[in-house]
Amino acid sequence: MKKLLLCLLSLVCVVCLFTACNKDTKYKITFQDLSVLPEGVERIQNGQGTMLSGSGNDATIYFTSGKGGSFFVTVTFKEGYDKGDFKIFANGKEASIINDNETVVDYEVHPTSDVHITFTGKPTLKSYNVTATFYDNEYEQDLDEFSYELKYVLGTEESTPIKAASLAELKDKINSDVKKVKHGTKIIITATHTGEIAFPDDYMLHCQYSGFVNYVEKNTKIVGDKQVKTWEIAVLSDVEIQLRLSMTGQSYSRKIYTDLTLLVGGVYDGDFNRIETLQALYDTQDKIYAPLDDNAVVRHLAEKYKKVTVNGKTADGKFFYNETDKRWYIELDKPSAYQNGRADGYDVDFAEGVEDYMRGDSALTRENIEFKSKIMDWGENDYLLNAERYGSYRLKNNRFSISLCFASTVNDIKVIVNGTKEFVFRGIQTVDEETKEFATIYRRGGNNTEYDGNYGGTGGKYETHRIAFEPSTFGEITSVEIVLASGE
Repeated sequence: MKKLLLCLLSLVCVVCLFTACNKDTKYKITFQDLSVLPEGVERIQNGQGTMLSGSGNDATIYFTSGKGGSFFVTVTFKEGYDKGDFKIFANGKEASIINDNETVVDYEVHPTSDVHITFTGKPTLKSYNVTATFYDNEYEQDLDEFSYELKYVLGTEESTPIKAASLAELKDKINSDVKKVKHGTKIIITATHTGEIAFPDDYMLHCQYSGFVNYVEKNTKIVGDKQVKTWEIAVLSDVEIQLRLSMTGQSYSRKIYTDLTLLVGGVYDGDFNRIETLQALYDTQDKIYAPLDDNAVVRHLAEKYKKVTVNGKTADGKFFYNETDKRWYIELDKPSAYQNGRADGYDVDFAEGVEDYMRGDSALTRENIEFKSKIMDWGENDYLLNAERYGSYRLKNNRFSISLCFASTVNDIKVIVNGTKEFVFRGIQTVDEETKEFATIYRRGGNNTEYDGNYGGTGGKYETHRIAFEPSTFGEITSVEIVLASGE
């Protein structure tokens, strides 16, 4: 009996000792000042690891761990940086990396006592290769009277410019320069031309890459008697950047650019003769006119809103109507008179605030026409609305048309406008064009002026007819319904 009691007592002691040895221990974790981090480190924070619980703040953490437990110190590096010689230490001992996806890295710590986390070293900017290819289009006479310059800019540091008399030479010099460029470096390429005013088009320089690159700016400007066009690219890729250089044709380099948001294209002198080249544009002492797009909403805004931004400069537009050719025009100054360096032509649009104006203009609407029909071959109530717009707005009382798709068995239809006005069109499969008061039906493929080769479709079926409405003689049209006419 005595021996049995001694055995039981020994077993209890072993269990107590085992429990004591495996009891969770609470440790205190502190960090080096986290308000001052090395350049390239975005943040340092505690991770979870295998710790059982945690509390505290970024600088001091308490956690409980069993024997062999660990926790992570998670370091997030800024975009474009490698770890470099950056290291994490726990009580002076370097922590090992357990997870590494380049941007976010986990360092594992196995504590046996309170731990103080420190760090040394700093990340390094990634470096990339830059190569170039040259392409001679061989399609037309090239404008080769350019000199070229390339330089790398990082912050306030600029490389010695690489200068060349041709794109082929520039390509060779880029490829023979074996140095790598750091993340965020800007590649600035400048083409300078003397003589007759000309600028290479944007496609002279094309950037090919399989990582990331950012076209920061494309800038055109005149400097003295020299025409200078500059491309600026920020290198953000962890792979090879390839610059594809291409000769530019004379017709492209000397042409006048016009943005087609409001303009039809082309500019004219005071006698309404077309100005063909940039040199002629800058030489003219006459008025300079550009025709507006034949769009009712654009004309409405030109008359009512008036404010335009031309090459970055905002003022009331000088719009007028020319009786001779029945077109609306805007009067412009020479491109260099405006801002933003658009020396090779014009960017013209209504000024900021036009959206607010249109929203409050009772003559305009963003709403479509409510359409109902069970006899559309596209499907019930399916149609296409054709209306002149600026942005998403159209004039309520301006001409519009609806594209329709009828089966070949549909011959006579009734059109109901706003639920009150009715028209009946008969023989629509054979009649090319027919007008009833303010509505005209057209048959695609027929002898009419509505179809000019353009027509819509959906679901593999093209429109068969189009009905145009003139609300100006009726009032705003909000709904159209089409049914079979009686007798069908």
